[in-house]
Amino acid sequence: MISVEDKLNHFSSNVLRKASMQREEMLQKMGEKEKGILEKKELEFLQEAYERIQDSVSSIQKEHMEQRARLQNECKTALLKERQEIFDSVFSEVEKKLADFQKSGEYYGWLKKKAELSNRDALEGDKVCYLDQRDEQYQKKLEQDINCKVEISGEDFIGGCIVKNRTLNVVADNSIRTLLEEQKQEFVRMSGLNINLLSEKSGE
Repeated sequence: MISVEDKLNHFSSNVLRKASMQREEMLQKMGEKEKGILEKKELEFLQEAYERIQDSVSSIQKEHMEQRARLQNECKTALLKERQEIFDSVFSEVEKKLADFQKSGEYYGWLKKKAELSNRDALEGDKVCYLDQRDEQYQKKLEQDINCKVEISGEDFIGGCIVKNRTLNVVADNSIRTLLEEQKQEFVRMSGLNINLLSEKSGE
């Protein structure tokens, strides 16, 4: 027959074993829960780190693109400046030679040919041949030579002439300004210079 003491010991053992099992089960559940929390936090940290890395990469790429754009603009500006200097140098020399030509004895012969050509191109009608103020000395002589009314223009076109047919509203332009502009455009086309660079210069 089992004594009371043995029964108590047996009961105690069962209670302790169940308590131990419950404890282990509880610890296991807590461990799993804690593990889940840790994994979730780890994922959050990884996500945050990834986003920071992406932000850094984007910032670096943006800075690189900005630096590249600045460098390209600086190179383009330097190239355009050099091209403009070439253009200005070439046509500064051309204008000096034109000024010398206008002072030479050959100029009137050239002016007369241009006036005759303009007078012909302007067709028949009420015509006036306009000269630049620089060529006022040739007004009367040219009027006799081409048999056309010659007046001094208030417009600065350097030299040459412009014939206007008032009857037909026709203009024949053989001014040095127009001829020089045509040469500028041809120079631009042949040399590959950017025409946009010259628009301000050409409009002077």
